[in-house]
Amino acid sequence: MDWHTLVGLGLYGAASVGYLIAIRGIPLSVAFPSISLSYVVVMIIGGIVFGEAVTVAKIAGVMLIGVGVWVLNR
Repeated sequence: MDWHTLVGLGLYGAASVGYLIAIRGIPLSVAFPSISLSYVVVMIIGGIVFGEAVTVAKIAGVMLIGVGVWVLNR
């Protein structure tokens, strides 16, 4: 068990609790598409912490996800 794995599991648990709290206060039709923003966060953390390659294709994909979430939440 690497410390990265333990931190990841802890963050995953915290995100799950946060999501449960969020769906109590906002409509599910807004909360569920917002989960897609996790792809954006994972790409950023993967690039900074783990040194993963952040390519133009990944950035374009994340931007499309962000625009989709924005459109659904309007």
